[in-house]
Amino acid sequence: SGMTIEVGERVMIGGHSAVVRYVGEVSGHPGVWAGVEWDDPSRGKHNGLVNGVQYFRTSSARGGSLVSIQNVHRGVDLLTAIRNRCADSSADENVFVINSKAVELFGMQSTSQKQ
Repeated sequence: SGMTIEVGERVMIGGHSAVVRYVGEVSGHPGVWAGVEWDDPSRGKHNGLVNGVQYFRTSSARGGSLVSIQNVHRGVDLLTAIRNRCADSSADENVFVINSKAVELFGMQSTSQKQ
């Protein structure tokens, strides 16, 4: 798909959020896989140890899964999420309205440049 997922990125898989802990091959399985640590550890199956190989580590004993990279999707940044969820678009990108209250963003240009 031309999209590169990197270790440390926050992602969505089937509507559930996780952090990427590994990207690469998995012995005995074709294709590229992502080792993820779920925000909700009960979704996981292991701690990154699969068939004797430690692909990645998770903070909980069973908070991780290996998923096909094709099922991994980037989330959106906070500002985009707020705009998509709550805001009326305005001609000025640094001002938007949430429930009739104007919110003006200062310094977003310099914040974007630092990322």
